[in-house]
Amino acid sequence: SSDLCHSALPFTSAPLLNMGDCGSGCFTFLQTQRGSLRVLERFSQCRRNGDNARAVSWMTHDAAWQTLYQDNISGKDAILNWMEEEKEHGRKNVQEDPWVPETEDTVECFKRNLTVHFPSGATHQVVQRAIVQGRRVAWISVGPRHAAHSVVLAFAMARKRGDDEAALRQMSDDIVWKTFDDFTIQGKQAVRNLLSEQRARKERRVGISEFEAVGEVSDKGGRFSRHLQVEKDNGDKYRTLQTLTVTPDTWGGLKITSVHVHSEQMLKDGKWLDCPPSPKRSLSGVLARKLTNTFFP
Repeated sequence: SSDLCHSALPFTSAPLLNMGDCGSGCFTFLQTQRGSLRVLERFSQCRRNGDNARAVSWMTHDAAWQTLYQDNISGKDAILNWMEEEKEHGRKNVQEDPWVPETEDTVECFKRNLTVHFPSGATHQVVQRAIVQGRRVAWISVGPRHAAHSVVLAFAMARKRGDDEAALRQMSDDIVWKTFDDFTIQGKQAVRNLLSEQRARKERRVGISEFEAVGEVSDKGGRFSRHLQVEKDNGDKYRTLQTLTVTPDTWGGLKITSVHVHSEQMLKDGKWLDCPPSPKRSLSGVLARKLTNTFFP
């Protein structure tokens, strides 16, 4: 069961026990632990060589894989098909740390840091976790390396589902949101009204890239951006850059404290053209009153 391992802890190196620390029982423990690590290294070497069929031969028949976006894949055949599709579309590990035990006293749970180039073109720093049982890999999961990235992923998945409340839970109470219409609103209730109004007006927003880190990211926060295509209720289409800033809130937890949506291109006569600098489009007066009483142009 994946419950054997911690679900989303920051990476910390856990050294192997020293064989001089205990007697024959410890020797058996160390043999088992190191045997599990050898299995993971062989599995990983096959992946590095691009031999996914050989890699899944090191997995149990009913192995499970949880992706960064919490999609669950069950069974060796399904995992192999997924690996091959990802490989075909450009997925590649660009940096791999060695596997280490999740804790010093485990023979089943292990982890390592990865930097992965995803088929979408995004590159993410992640933690990969594994459970080894009976000299075979039984479970793999991939999660964000930093807590700030976890917040952004939860926001992105909520927006994709159309779950406004789940998205709002990732925001601070005094969230500042600058729309690509060049208005700034502040406060969670104002943003709630904005999202509701966009839905009522049947505006469509589709992510055309994944959120990627902008500059340094740590467990204390960071900035992330992605490209969105927006279709307004009048049929106008725009390509925008959405940037999120994640920082500690009043209570010390990490929250999205600002969202800035910047117009980059607009579709005109079948061609994408650069938007003029600082466009002065505006929301309707009725919509403005619904969102907030105060605007900051």
